[in-house]
Amino acid sequence: MSDSVLIRGASRFIKRKAGKLLATGILALLPVILFIPLFFLIPFLDTDDKEILPGRGAGGAAFVVAGEIAFQEITPQFIINWLQRRDSALATMEFANACIKAGRRYNVNPLLLVAITGQEQSFCPAGSPAAMLRNPWNTFGSWQNTDHPVEKSAMYAAECIARLSGGRPEGFHPVAWLNSTDNKGGMYATDPNWWKGVSAFFRELRTDHGDPPPLISGKFIFPIQTGYFISSSFGEMRSTGPHTGVDFACPLGTPIYAMADGVISGLVQGDPIGGNEVFVSGTDGRTYAYLHCSHFAAVQVGQAVKAGDIIAYVGSTGRSTGPHLHLGVKENGRWIDGLKLLK
Repeated sequence: MSDSVLIRGASRFIKRKAGKLLATGILALLPVILFIPLFFLIPFLDTDDKEILPGRGAGGAAFVVAGEIAFQEITPQFIINWLQRRDSALATMEFANACIKAGRRYNVNPLLLVAITGQEQSFCPAGSPAAMLRNPWNTFGSWQNTDHPVEKSAMYAAECIARLSGGRPEGFHPVAWLNSTDNKGGMYATDPNWWKGVSAFFRELRTDHGDPPPLISGKFIFPIQTGYFISSSFGEMRSTGPHTGVDFACPLGTPIYAMADGVISGLVQGDPIGGNEVFVSGTDGRTYAYLHCSHFAAVQVGQAVKAGDIIAYVGSTGRSTGPHLHLGVKENGRWIDGLKLLK
């Protein structure tokens, strides 16, 4: 046998052995090869079953939610008791726990989730359809188009709030931003007044819970926190000329909160037009006027007040046809629309 034949035979033998060894090695390494990309992919997978840290997505990124509507611990019993007083079919442990669990997961105040059901479904009065009780937030289009359990609907509502909260301009009302046409993320509802109803219910829930009035844009708060409607807008024409303020119609004795930080600059009693009046010189250079009060809180001229301090109570003194607060805001010597500061 020639040397060339021996060499070719040895070469074929080596190739067969090498091929078998290579195949065996690849099979042995296959689980590792497949696991490596999966290992890097796992943090980005978001499933309903994956445990997620409170206020963060599955990837660990925090949801940027304004402090005024961010998560706070609420007991299920508070939600149940509050809804029972409204004869709501949502006054169940299942609904309360769904709000709390979804709020914790997406860093959203559970009371805001409750408030949205008030605007969407009037808190589902007794006798409401079972499908509505499972989706009182009208997620996935409408409660009539879905049949998800209430926990899943709550999760989706909270996720929508968390994601729509991103990109909010400084000073923009956090609930109004969820409803704004300027929000590039979309809108929770197309009704332009949706946010006003939700905000009113949210303030009422927080007040009943004993929380301080929620700050708006870090500086301003609504001077009336609950149970009001705007009965007369700024600039509305009257027999005496344009209305120089905004009227909040609400029950007699409702607390009036300082809208901004400042110093009490005037306490007037019995004015024929404004009745009992409180004037605050704001630290921002504006003057804030609160008219038609029934009586003042324990304040005096020269006293410093913070936004959210109670300064008086709603009345119908002076030239008034019913209990309300006339809020006036003067800037650079001219009256301006105070509501614009609250948006």
